[in-house]
Amino acid sequence: DLEGKGRNIIINKINILSPVIGFSGDSSDLVVNLARCESRYKPYARSYVAAKGIYQLMPTTVDDINDRLDGNISDAYNPDENIDGGLKYFKWLFDYYKDSDSRDKKAIAAWNWGIGHVSTSSPMVIANLPEETQGLISCVLGN
Repeated sequence: DLEGKGRNIIINKINILSPVIGFSGDSSDLVVNLARCESRYKPYARSYVAAKGIYQLMPTTVDDINDRLDGNISDAYNPDENIDGGLKYFKWLFDYYKDSDSRDKKAIAAWNWGIGHVSTSSPMVIANLPEETQGLISCVLGN
């Protein structure tokens, strides 16, 4: 985990920007937990599949954020850009599943596994998800 002042700076940035993006209450906690679970708040985290930064954004996701969600990510390792883009993308997923049962779980699953794998109308069976996706859902929701 990123410790001390650096960690607090990242969490504060998320907490300041999340209401501007449209998160409140429990959904604000989700986006802080998502950053913790994805990167342990480390701005220079990189996964084995080339996901980068605090929210572990994939290059194709960065393109989507920039093209469709008014993003401005030129460097996914830049904490401000990554947080802004990550929050915008998760808010888009959160809104996409707004009428679904298990909205939180579906948005997290789509974040990790891809929106094409997570139905808005069909029930989601956690046991049928990839192990990594199950782990992320459990981590973010504190289960």
